[in-house]
Amino acid sequence: MRIILKQVKRVMCIILTLLLLSSAFCVEVFAQDVPARKTLMHGSYTLYALYSETTEEEYFYSDSFFDKSGKETDEHLRTLSAAVCFSLNQITKNNGSGSVLKQIGFSDVVMYDMNGSTSDSIGTVIAKKKIGDSTVVALMLRGYNYGGEWVSNFHCGSEGDANGFSLSAQKVLERLKTYLNDNNITDAKIWVTGYSRSAGVANLVGKHLNENLQYYSTAEDDIYVYAYEPPNCSADGTTYENIHNIIDSRDFIAYVYPAAWGLSRCGVTEMIGDSDKMIMSKKFALMGENLMTDYQEVNLAEFLDEYVTFLSQYISRETYENDVEGYFCSISEMVFSLNESQRAELLAFLKQFSEEFANDENTPNALLNLVGSNIKDKYYEELVTLILSDMDKAYEKVGFPLGEEQFEELKDVVHPLIFTLKPALKADFALKKVNASGKTTTVALYYLLTLLGNLRELVGYHIYDSVYDHLAAADSFFGDNDMMLIGDSDGDGSVTVLDATAIQKDLARLYNIEEDRTAVCDADYDGEVTIMDATCIQKYLAALGNPYHIDEFLLD
Repeated sequence: MRIILKQVKRVMCIILTLLLLSSAFCVEVFAQDVPARKTLMHGSYTLYALYSETTEEEYFYSDSFFDKSGKETDEHLRTLSAAVCFSLNQITKNNGSGSVLKQIGFSDVVMYDMNGSTSDSIGTVIAKKKIGDSTVVALMLRGYNYGGEWVSNFHCGSEGDANGFSLSAQKVLERLKTYLNDNNITDAKIWVTGYSRSAGVANLVGKHLNENLQYYSTAEDDIYVYAYEPPNCSADGTTYENIHNIIDSRDFIAYVYPAAWGLSRCGVTEMIGDSDKMIMSKKFALMGENLMTDYQEVNLAEFLDEYVTFLSQYISRETYENDVEGYFCSISEMVFSLNESQRAELLAFLKQFSEEFANDENTPNALLNLVGSNIKDKYYEELVTLILSDMDKAYEKVGFPLGEEQFEELKDVVHPLIFTLKPALKADFALKKVNASGKTTTVALYYLLTLLGNLRELVGYHIYDSVYDHLAAADSFFGDNDMMLIGDSDGDGSVTVLDATAIQKDLARLYNIEEDRTAVCDADYDGEVTIMDATCIQKYLAALGNPYHIDEFLLD
């Protein structure tokens, strides 16, 4: 009897194999005329968090995201765009399998500057996907791990859009034109996303697209720009409704460059995070052992806006370009030329310098002299001398990662930088504020010390994993829902061979599929549940094609 059963099983396996093989030849037949159906893909990607452990994050995608006008705020496309941006570096690894862009079906990928970076580069990925009668062109800009690209943040110029961002935007637009021409795309939906520096570039790209629609085979409703934490870099703040700027009011980057310099963001601003966040402001204690003491609580967003406005009164855009920009660029170029071990050495140097300056017996007198003298130049010179001396002490104890020559170059920056900041420091020393009791008092170094005293917390608000958490929390797809997977006939939350079996048994009156699951049992979407639906599920499980979006959530 056992021998007979074994033979029967073998015959059944052979028949099933032949059925699957024959199905493989008709995959294209099934796929030729697939009816439209709104589905939702669910996947995951690796988020390489900056200050926390690497995590696996989920995302949701549907072709129907692009049915709406780009002018409409879409919580789902907003989250997805962030997922694509934050996984973009993975497109250079393992044939892009870890990137969301490849997972959701975009192809014909072209990459620029993704395997290296300089102050003149801008990491760019362009890909396309045919959806209905249109082609969605994804124009994705590197959102982190910039390397030397970050240097261009400091190139502002004295007029017009901020130079470092504008030049990068022009490069991206030329790449987009080339891609459209090479692929003969004449009806494009253009999807642009970027984070931080690349968000500023994305903002300017979106501005140019809106101004020159005819050159990019698109329309206002077909532009979808999602920019996460972009700085102010546009001289034109036109409210293009298809540019969505996602801003955390607690993030310092959102306030740079100063609006007083004539720079802002194009598009519509959408706020995330806690706008009511309070911090403890600081002041300089003239006679205290701890030179930085608490003053009073202030709203963080209001403080940042006030601080940047304050600085712009004493450092104009022209002054920045002529006296500061070059130093910032040279320092940042130096930092981004370091490898991982050298960066560790730099952190050790900075920590040692901080200790030397804080513990130097001359530091209190130097600062007191500045306050008491209304900041005369000779006391400024004494402060510079003190800083240089403590830098030398730190160098002797822990060294500098790039050696003596570049250490001397760094020291050369101190004097001109301090004297450029003199007007702002002078005003900050004499700053008057109204305290809790309504009395006006002098709060020396209010802005500088409040910034330094809260710096560790402030840095935490410009981190992409924090941004993604906020977006996911506001996206209804990430909460509990009643959506069902196409092909999940038995309702266990996954698609397996048991679902095909359930359909077969239901048709043979050996099993009753719940009535509310009929829609997901109709895998081929022909309006009825038949044996073909079981076959479609089996083909999907055998990796023989998935034209009917089995194992995706049903949105209809």
